[in-house]
Amino acid sequence: MNGTEETLVRGMLHRATADLSPGELTPDRLVAVGERAVRRRRRRTVGSAAVTVLALLGVTVLLGVGPAGSPADRVGPPTASPTPGWPTEAPTSFAPERRVLRLGWQPDGLTDEGFSGRRSGQEIYLASGTGPAARQVVVKVGARGNEDLLNLLLGQRESSRESGQAIGVPTDPVRGHDAWMYTSPSGYDVSLSWQYAPDGWVVVSARDAERPAEVARRVAEELRWESTPVTVPLAPIPAPPGAQLRGVSVDFRSGRWNGVHLNYAAGATDDDGFSVAVRRDRLGRRGTATTEAGRSAWVVNLSDHSIGVYQVGELSAACSPCYAEAVVSSPGGLAVLGGRAAALRFAASVRLVDDPDDRKGWRPL
Repeated sequence: MNGTEETLVRGMLHRATADLSPGELTPDRLVAVGERAVRRRRRRTVGSAAVTVLALLGVTVLLGVGPAGSPADRVGPPTASPTPGWPTEAPTSFAPERRVLRLGWQPDGLTDEGFSGRRSGQEIYLASGTGPAARQVVVKVGARGNEDLLNLLLGQRESSRESGQAIGVPTDPVRGHDAWMYTSPSGYDVSLSWQYAPDGWVVVSARDAERPAEVARRVAEELRWESTPVTVPLAPIPAPPGAQLRGVSVDFRSGRWNGVHLNYAAGATDDDGFSVAVRRDRLGRRGTATTEAGRSAWVVNLSDHSIGVYQVGELSAACSPCYAEAVVSSPGGLAVLGGRAAALRFAASVRLVDDPDDRKGWRPL
């Protein structure tokens, strides 16, 4: 191959690799590009093209020619077979009442814990401390095409494209898949992101004054895809007809259960609905005082009375500060509940299990 042909192949490679995702940057693909370029120029042997293209591949990688570090234009299939037990396709949605990830390892000393699940994604949260000394691990997993998660990664798309570092720089693969590591200017916060399946992302963020990248990497490598029921310290809550569970969150503070929050959709969109929660160690009892089922209650009616907050105390002798709260966020939500009086009765129907601080006695949703 002469110098003219090499220049032609090099130009073809630069244009071709700019449109390829990381998983497509294979010798076979590049050889095919080179072969086509050479055949157009001269009908030479395939072997000559292959040798030159592979040599140029090495130059391309070393010089950083081709795709930028940002995956903004590189969202494609994973570059290796998925880890056993992980899905080969990202789910179109998650069931809020089931967790899909389990932590195989977590740093010691993180006393606060939380889980939230919704149709489009799930999150695991661990933390300890406040201010500059705070430590934290957050794991986010998205269903197929989760725009919220993708926007979190990309930030402001245009400014990210300009910097070429939308979610960080390429780093060692996670489970054989291309990965990116973002490091904050302070160096205390990192985010490790990768595609667990086509169009499905996982992000592990860590805040640590000493070794955030090491923490994020170990959490990521020891994550397990394991579908298990979400359990809560609540007795069964019969959902009103027409209501569908759309999200759930459970959190702990200083190692102790702190609150449960359930979101229900009552219409065609998730914005049309209501929620019910049980909280402790948090100031409640606001609004107009009243009673319901012989228990203290408080009501706040907002707007045209289709939006309101309905609280009922004295849930359990095992948790004297605990109270139940129903929040109506739309006319559709109020209609499903049956009106304001029914919303207050619904809040009063919420009960805790016998010992809410013993997780062995919690029940699945």
